[in-house]
Amino acid sequence: MEEVMWNSDWSHHAMYGDGSWFSFWGMHGFVSLFFLLLVIALIIGLYRMIRGERSQDPALSALGEKYANGEISREDYLQKKKDLAG
Repeated sequence: MEEVMWNSDWSHHAMYGDGSWFSFWGMHGFVSLFFLLLVIALIIGLYRMIRGERSQDPALSALGEKYANGEISREDYLQKKKDLAG
């Protein structure tokens, strides 16, 4: 009596479902693509967040400097800041 140590048919069906390559690689490809797109979206989001903090409107910067130097009053600063914001 020959003892079967490894039944390749059984392991193939257990691992890949119906045994087709698409059932495993197709799903694996979609999952990999999803995670790749998720990582790219996170990188873009972080880049925009960092860039957004660094880039400020030059007019607001100049207004802030005038207020810091005491050239304009607080009321003028707040009104002009509100005007610039739209």
